[in-house]
Amino acid sequence: LGVKTLNVMSSAVLTEMQKSRLDFQKLTYSLSQRLVHLTASILLTANGPLGAHIQCLRFIQASKTRRRVLHRRRPSIVEKNWAGRKK
Repeated sequence: LGVKTLNVMSSAVLTEMQKSRLDFQKLTYSLSQRLVHLTASILLTANGPLGAHIQCLRFIQASKTRRRVLHRRRPSIVEKNWAGRKK
């Protein structure tokens, strides 16, 4: 095996490790964001643990409202000066 082959193999192994780490992070996040007590039994569904998607939707909705506030149009300098004049 050459050095190039080992580099390709190590990068493939690394990407698999990163994928499994992301899966584990998603699992732990969904388990920690449940609405019920952490020691309660979990009902697993096709989308993950029951109740986890509720928190995710709340987070998405909250981030959308924050984004709207940040992108509010501000008047330009010319518009500010024009509004301050009295006729």
